[in-house]
This record gives sequence, structure tokens and C-alpha cells, in this order.
Amino acid sequence: MNQRITRTSSSVTGPAPALRFSVPLSATRRGARLARLLATEQLRSWGLPFDPSLLLVAELAANAVLHGRVAGRCFRLGLVVTSPATLRIEVTDTRGDRLPVRAPDAGGLLAESGRGLLLVAELADRWGIEEGPVPCKTVWASSISARPLRTGGLSDPSAPTTRRQRQGQSGRSVGGMTKYGSFPGARPRRLRTTPAMRRMVAEHRLHPSDLILPAFVREGISEPVPISAMPGVVQHTRDTLRKAAVEAVEAGVAGIMLFGVPEDAKKDAVGTAGTDPDGILQVAIRDVRAEVGDDLVIMSDLCLDEYTDHGHCGVLDADGRVDNDATLERYAEMAQVQADAGVHAVGPSGMMDGQVGVVRDALDQTGHEDVSILAYTAKYSSAFYGPFREAVGSSLKGDRKTYQQDPANLRESLRELALDLDEGADMVMVKPALPYLDVLAKIADSVDVPVAAYQISGEYAMIEAAAEKGWIDRDKAILEALTGIKRAGANMILTYWATEVARGL
Repeated sequence: MNQRITRTSSSVTGPAPALRFSVPLSATRRGARLARLLATEQLRSWGLPFDPSLLLVAELAANAVLHGRVAGRCFRLGLVVTSPATLRIEVTDTRGDRLPVRAPDAGGLLAESGRGLLLVAELADRWGIEEGPVPCKTVWASSISARPLRTGGLSDPSAPTTRRQRQGQSGRSVGGMTKYGSFPGARPRRLRTTPAMRRMVAEHRLHPSDLILPAFVREGISEPVPISAMPGVVQHTRDTLRKAAVEAVEAGVAGIMLFGVPEDAKKDAVGTAGTDPDGILQVAIRDVRAEVGDDLVIMSDLCLDEYTDHGHCGVLDADGRVDNDATLERYAEMAQVQADAGVHAVGPSGMMDGQVGVVRDALDQTGHEDVSILAYTAKYSSAFYGPFREAVGSSLKGDRKTYQQDPANLRESLRELALDLDEGADMVMVKPALPYLDVLAKIADSVDVPVAAYQISGEYAMIEAAAEKGWIDRDKAILEALTGIKRAGANMILTYWATEVARGL
């Protein structure tokens, strides 16, 4: 144990490892926390035990953030299975000039971080430092205890083998006596006996202030236009939008998320209507702010898809691909005009790399430091957006898979989360909600900022359609779906039922 090795090579000698994972992370406390979360998921996917590997990851990442941080630079976490029984953990930072050394103090602590690397030395079978490439260094630790989990029905020889032994371990006496902790002494049904009992012990409760109402306002109409795929939802006129905002306030709803629907003739390749101070969204923001003031948190969708003639969330290059950086320039303009109109929070939803940082800078540079950002952090390329496309009159050609997330990926969301928080997000969102409750729960467990979830149009339409057929109880299904979203960790839920549900709570 505790072998410390220092060398200048950055590669693992011997045959190429069969399993390798590597990810750059921000050199912040959030980045260190994310390192542990990503390592947990990777070890689980490889079938490797967590101890002591996760403690080693946590200590090495914390050391990189505390002592290896350079402004604007990341650190890198690497996990390598070098043999069936050995996991090597590598953390690379850009302070190659600062190498941990043993201090000659009585406690034998390490000079740079002290107790952190002392713990690494105690936990790891071997650990060391590799210098280079300039300006980097890598601190690594390996553990030969990282053996794959047993599978295929192999038993633990120390585990109880008989029913009588298992009962004794679980707390049930084998002599006929019972105690709390096993049946019949423990009967969870006692806490489900009456509605009052169930209310008293409920672990999660919906409240009107949990809810945000998404609303569409359409230019050039004199009457609300029903959305056929979303029964009960309309494209508002300016007048009916103001009324809907007042009703939301009266019901106790916390916020309203506004989407503008311009006239088709005003759509163009760069979404000019989205940055026009007199465009439909900016006009609607001013209308609602004048009507309800600060009694409702007024939010606005910050994206170009409603305003472009091709329906994408950004500007296209000569080859028809979304140009990330050119789109960011347009987002900065959108942020300014929406803030000038009086919005409390903007919601950049286009999933462009760097969008939160650009929007934050644009707001700060134009005197809108108090306008917050609700980042669409984990927005998936989902089949459930179908009805929304009708709601905003989308002109989409193709799909959005090159910038929205792949439904198969979870770790990717955690990386997006770290980036958004580092860029200045005040709140983060998962969208859609119901198919991604695992993502929502993981993000909610990882952050100290408010977390939102968007119950999107397809989720709404499914329940309404099934209820219309008489297949489910509509009201109970709505509350069950929303409670599930809150239970998974959402502090705020965007739902088209916001006002209706708030009135009934």
C-alpha cells in the first residue's frame, strides 16, 4: 500500500486498457462534485464496486480544484481499467508547476493539500504523479480491489441461506415473538388507512407556487385560435393573454413562460422578428408586465425557431447546418430586447454551446443584471414535441438532433449542467419531464440552484386524449403526473394545466 511513484510519462504502460473513460470538467466545486457523479455512473455501467474508488475520485478532484486551478482552464477525469482487477483513476490539471510533496511535519501530511492526498495514500494500493505535457500534471491512484461485481447468480458464502436465518437477520424473531422492522410487527398499510392519514404522511405536495404557465401569443389575430392537438390550449390574442395572466395570478401560479408566434410573412433566415423591439414577443412581455407587474414572474422563450423560415433554433451556414457561434450573436440581441421589454427571466432554449454565458454577458452589459436565466440545460430531441410545433406555427425542415440531446444519454446532461452553471445559469431545466425523470432526479441531487421541469405538449396531449376516450380519470392522472415530476426533484413545473391545477389545490 501507499506506493508513490513519480514519472514524466502520461501513458499507462502495457497493453491498451479494455475500458477507458475521460471527461473534461470545470475547475470549480461543482466540477469536483460532478466528477464523483460521473464516476458513479461509469463504475455502475462497468459493473465495478464503488469503494474505495469514489472516495479517491472525490479527493483527487477536490485537490485539482483547490490547488490546480487556472482561470479559464478545466481539469480532466480519467478512469482506466488496466486489468480485470485494477482500476486506475487519473486527474489532470494545468498547474504542472505545483506538485504535491510530503511535508516534514510531525503529522506526515502532504504539503500541498495535506489530508486529502494523505487519504489517497491510505486508500490506494499505488498512487503517483506524472508530469507533462506542459503545463499539465496528472495525479493518479490505482486500486486492486476494483473487481467486477458478481453476476450470474453467484452467492455470497457469508449470506444467510435459509428462510429462518434470513428472518432472523431482518428483525423477525424465530420464536414467534415479533418486533418493529418486520411483518407482522411492521405493517406499512397502517399509514394508508384514511384520506386524512394519507394527507398527513404525504412526502411531497404540489403547491400553486410550484407551477409555471406556458402561453402562446399570436400576431395578427382577433380571437384565440384553438390548438387542435392540445385541447383547452390556445394561441392567445394580446387581450386574452393579459386575461390569462391575471387568472394565473389569482390562482397563485408562480410564473408565465411566453412564446411569440409571428406572422408567416415576417419569418426569415435569421429570425429578425425575434429581435425586433416591436415583435410579438416583446409586445406581449410589455402587455403582461403592465397588467400584473411583479405579481407573476414573467419569463420568455429565448430561441429563434418561432421566427425563422426554416424552423431551426439558430442561423444556418452555407451548408444548411446550424452555425453555433453566429446563433449566439443573435441570442445576445434577443436577450437585450426581451429584458428591455420588462421580462424577469429569460429561457435560452436553443441548446447552443455557450448560450448561457453569452446571454449573461449581454444582460449584464446592457444594465440588466437583475434579469435571471432559466437555462434549458437538458433538452432532449424528443418525439413528444409534436403538438408544440402546431402551437408555435413551426416551419421546421428536418430535425434538431445535431443540437438537442440524444434520449439515450444521461452523463451528457451532467456535463451540460456543469457548463450552464459555470456560465451563470440561475435556474436549470429538464425537458421533457415524464420520460426523463431519472435525469431530473440526478440533476436535482447535483445542484444548489432551483430546478425546473417542462411537462411538454406531448405529455399534455397523451393524458387529454386518453381521458377523452374514457380510458383514464383525467384529473387524477394530471395530479399523479405532476406529483411524480415534483417527487423526482423539480422545484418548478411548467405545465399547460398550471392555472387549472392551482385552483384545485
